[in-house]
Amino acid sequence: MSRLQKVSQKLIPLILLIAVAIGSFCVYSNWQYKKGDNPLKNSVLEHLEQQNDVENRIIKPKKTLKSLSKQEYEEIQEIYESQNTQDTPQEKTYFKTSIVDKETVFDNNYKFTITHLTKLEIKSVFVYVNKEKILQFNGNVLLKNGKNTIRIFARYIDENRKVISVFADYTVYCKTKETKEQTTKNQEFSILTDLENKTVYDEKFSFFAKLSDKNENSELSVVFNGKTITNNSENYSITLNIGSNTIRLKATDTLKGEAATINQIYTIVYVPKANEQTEPKLQYININNNQNIKGSDFLLNILAKDYNGKRIYKNGIQVKLNDVIFNNKWDSNYSVYKLSFADGKNIIDIRLTDRDGRFVDYSYTIYCQKAQNGERIGKINISVDAKVLGLGNLVSSQGFDIVQGKNGAQTVIEFLEENGFGYSNKGTVNDGFYLSRISKKGIAQNANIPKKLEEDILDTGLELNNNYSADSLGEQDFTYASGWMIKINGNFINYNLSDAVFKDGDTLEIRFTLAYGKDIGGYAYNGNGGNFDTLW
Repeated sequence: MSRLQKVSQKLIPLILLIAVAIGSFCVYSNWQYKKGDNPLKNSVLEHLEQQNDVENRIIKPKKTLKSLSKQEYEEIQEIYESQNTQDTPQEKTYFKTSIVDKETVFDNNYKFTITHLTKLEIKSVFVYVNKEKILQFNGNVLLKNGKNTIRIFARYIDENRKVISVFADYTVYCKTKETKEQTTKNQEFSILTDLENKTVYDEKFSFFAKLSDKNENSELSVVFNGKTITNNSENYSITLNIGSNTIRLKATDTLKGEAATINQIYTIVYVPKANEQTEPKLQYININNNQNIKGSDFLLNILAKDYNGKRIYKNGIQVKLNDVIFNNKWDSNYSVYKLSFADGKNIIDIRLTDRDGRFVDYSYTIYCQKAQNGERIGKINISVDAKVLGLGNLVSSQGFDIVQGKNGAQTVIEFLEENGFGYSNKGTVNDGFYLSRISKKGIAQNANIPKKLEEDILDTGLELNNNYSADSLGEQDFTYASGWMIKINGNFINYNLSDAVFKDGDTLEIRFTLAYGKDIGGYAYNGNGGNFDTLW
């Protein structure tokens, strides 16, 4: 046996093994795709999932839109919005077209115009032909032979920055050549139905289903959410549950002496209609349309509630800046998003969705003036107080410089040092910074806890101690529940100073507490209980 033959005999098993592995991987990948475990499909399905309630809001979804590319996200967002807009007549006409609904044309090239009838700001206009988006629509689309569907989907922005989404659907038939009628007939039975996977906005849902080419042995059963529907006709009417509903059509017959079965499963997602009374509400946001901001970093604060007044947390809030999704950073008094503006014009798009799927969109334009690191971008008002000890304000400034490139921790450190204070901290200036102690000679020398506050502290089960120094104030001084808390623009924060970003005109309060913030109004915001009746 030649040397080449010996080598070949050794390589053949290895090549076969590699081929089997590749084949198995392809089969598995195809199965994974069919069963839905791919980022694009999962991300679309996430739009349809019910939002977690308050108790479950910390649970993270298996897939997030952040994992998608910008192109994939845009495809999902536009198709979702255009095809899942409420299927109800618009109370107001926002645009008209030259399309004649249900007309028959004899040319594949079809031209039409869109005329806007409102003075509202136009955010976007999309054209879909047979559910495919037309890129760079120029007044002309290409039709297929037979039936064609055309959807014009437009978004406008009202005076409250709320996005109004409207659409119009048309059917156009195209005949460019004679088609022969089908003369042969499929002799095997089949199910005829108008069902398809879709999202609807009315709980009453109707469909038809029947057997074609059936015989006396044919049978069709319809199962809705696990229960069989009995019906004497081919038309069915059902009442949907909020969220996902399943309709299964099962046909059985005997063909050539053997049993045959057809199973078809459809998912109908019911999202209740959102109107002025039931749509989610944007209670607070710390930006204004066309606002000018110097410096790129920004903390966006949002407070949203559903029509029952129940707060919507991060699972029901989507924030896009220039078409890029920004994830929630913290939930406290507000849901907080850390943004990074581009120089010039920026578009912030916000979608609020309640747990039943009702949603509303808002859009804001922000103009950013880029600043170099080290450049002054505004002023902030800062104060440090220990009122709970009868010491009042320890230091304050009505206009301390905000510098591009410096985070909240660096700003506070600089302020303390310029005013003769020392400090101790946990974490680092860039990550997890917690101000644990402020020091200065005689800072706590005249401390005197008010009698009413002392009674409230003791009533909660806390104990007072004498573990403090006259020259510093920090955690576990006077009680084991004491320490420094941070308040920005009137709201206590539950994130670290190293994550804080200040803008011109902000107010920062550094406040000492003896009772986890209950004495200064900083406890109830996190949902763990109430503050004292008397605050200091």
